[in-house]
Amino acid sequence: MPPSSSPQVVPAAAQQPVAISNLAAFLLGSWRIERTLLERSTGQRGEFQGDLEFSSSHSGLHYRESGTLRWDAPQEVGSAPRDHRVPVKRDYLLRATPDPRVLDWYFDYGDYFHQLDLSSGRWQTEHPCSADLYRVDYTVLDAEHLRVIWEVAGPHKDQLISSSWSRLSASP
Repeated sequence: MPPSSSPQVVPAAAQQPVAISNLAAFLLGSWRIERTLLERSTGQRGEFQGDLEFSSSHSGLHYRESGTLRWDAPQEVGSAPRDHRVPVKRDYLLRATPDPRVLDWYFDYGDYFHQLDLSSGRWQTEHPCSADLYRVDYTVLDAEHLRVIWEVAGPHKDQLISSSWSRLSASP
């Protein structure tokens, strides 16, 4: 068989993750988030740009994300423009565990979301939501950067959501 003429692609995951020994201390502070969204079933794309603040709470960390989501509709729908922008925000609670490398992630209304363990610099887990399944891959790129990739599959969604977190400042 003749050699392939297609270029060799080195996946971003080839970068060696950075191990984290104290997860709350690593996350604490302000981050910038840039996120791309793809609804694979329709080809619809979106982008999110915003800020994320991890602050101390009585049980661990409070996660507060806010920014602007832009959906690029494939065509104008009624009076809605193709380039539709909306302000969005999200809150979570990350609770401490006996192991400082691990936090338990909860929705702000109290339901369990998933565990986060970046002791190896990388963590993969999943969360069922109704009939859809959310799979996530967290990778610590260095002390200032984190990559988070969600694959969502099921009867209601078929999405790829890729986020880059860049540290703005650490909390004192």
